[in-house]
Amino acid sequence: MRKIMTAFGLATALLLPVSAQAVAPAKRFNSCGYEVTAKAVKLRTGPSTRHPGIGQLHRGDDVSADKAKGAWYRVSTDNKTVSGLPAETEGWIRKAHVREHVCMQLD
Repeated sequence: MRKIMTAFGLATALLLPVSAQAVAPAKRFNSCGYEVTAKAVKLRTGPSTRHPGIGQLHRGDDVSADKAKGAWYRVSTDNKTVSGLPAETEGWIRKAHVREHVCMQLD
């Protein structure tokens, strides 16, 4: 019985770091979203200029980010955009072309 417990304890100890890494909290993004700051920028299918464009975003368009890769955010449009992309259109945009909205609580 003791050998079984020791083997179980060893297996648990060996698996714990892997499990802890698997459930590590994801990078948090601004819950209030982001605003496009560029006059016009392509929303792309992937995180580089080698990926084709889906459409254009314009200054003032609102997006939400859910993933980052290098200098890029994967975003979805919050509303219909100035260029006519529908709400919830997903794509990639360079981080340099957006700024965080400021969250405010009004009482």
